[in-house]
Amino acid sequence: MEGFFGHIDHKIDAKFRVRIPVEYRGKIEEKIYFVVRPNRCIGVYPEGKCNELIAQLSSIKTNDENYAFANFLIGSIMEINEDDQGRIVIPNFYREYADLSPDCKVVTTGCIDHLEIGLRKEEKIDFEQVRLGFGSMPL
Repeated sequence: MEGFFGHIDHKIDAKFRVRIPVEYRGKIEEKIYFVVRPNRCIGVYPEGKCNELIAQLSSIKTNDENYAFANFLIGSIMEINEDDQGRIVIPNFYREYADLSPDCKVVTTGCIDHLEIGLRKEEKIDFEQVRLGFGSMPL
């Protein structure tokens, strides 16, 4: 099965470093990029998917109501480089956007063509919302 699926809980260290979990890292054979996501998570995109996103966003014209948002997303794209131990330092912009703090719990979630890193929330699953979601999907 190709793509990114599931989720993995882990932590950010005191210096705001995180590792892309091994379960996902093995599926990425190209450069990776951070991109903000609407749900206050940090998107992690392989280069090919990031290029597709850029192509979509760059087609939005200046008179389009989504132009400012497209510019914000394009401005949020940043190449990620790992250190010798495979860690990535999360820059301040992304930390603030995702409300991350030192030593906080995060979850990395597979979203088929990209990953999302977000604050791990200790909230219970709303099974009624899950049931309603299934009712609206052709499964």
